[in-house]
Amino acid sequence: MPILHRVITTLVLSYLATCIGLFVAQDKILFYPDEQTNKLYAEYEEFELPVDRSGKISVRGYVVNREDPGPVVVFFTGNLGEARTYVDRLEDFGVPAVINNYRGFGKSDGRPREKTMIKDAKLLVAWVRAEFPDRPLILMGNSMGTGVAILASDENIDGLILAAPYRSLVHVGRKTPGRFFPLRLLMRTKFDVRSRLDSLPDKVLVLYSKDDTLIRAEETLHVLDQVPQADVVVARGHHNNLLWYSYTLASIEKWIKTNFSEAIKGNP
Repeated sequence: MPILHRVITTLVLSYLATCIGLFVAQDKILFYPDEQTNKLYAEYEEFELPVDRSGKISVRGYVVNREDPGPVVVFFTGNLGEARTYVDRLEDFGVPAVINNYRGFGKSDGRPREKTMIKDAKLLVAWVRAEFPDRPLILMGNSMGTGVAILASDENIDGLILAAPYRSLVHVGRKTPGRFFPLRLLMRTKFDVRSRLDSLPDKVLVLYSKDDTLIRAEETLHVLDQVPQADVVVARGHHNNLLWYSYTLASIEKWIKTNFSEAIKGNP
């Protein structure tokens, strides 16, 4: 019995220590703000947007196709890399696109936190509306960024493009080895969008892959159950290259042109 008691005590303490370690290190596990120095072929400009009252913290990113007609796409990245990675791809859409870096990513100041990421996203949307008045506005998110896009949307958003959306990061984590831990209690960053799914715009495009092993197809299908108006593209490839296939990008471009043809012609 003493040996069994010691074994059980050791296991319990190890489990608790792992929980504490996950709680403390979760930002390093979730966010990978690696700087990118890849050569860009698109013409672009950089923007800077102060996001706190002191004026000491700004988010920064890129604008492509500023002078082109059409809706404006505001893009929110996943948890890896930075916005620079997507500049060339979004330039191919042929409509203005604003590509955002979260706090701590790219040249943006500060550290990423769910509350400030959503607040900053809403400030960015307001800035885009001022920069591009009388234009339809599409929020686009990839992976983690789908949660940001959904939670930053309001009744004046004209469309959403969601690549690998999820109900919450807790649901995503439950399909990983993290399922053995109380994720709802441990995770500070959840991006729980379930309460917002019934109020999304009429124009929604959802992309996912049956080969995705991170945000699995069944997770996205749970989202689609609450978004019956969505157009759906089942893409090829795994999670990190979902937006790298020409078929996927062509599907997005076609959806934009089909749903916002009047704006592309120059009519608000």
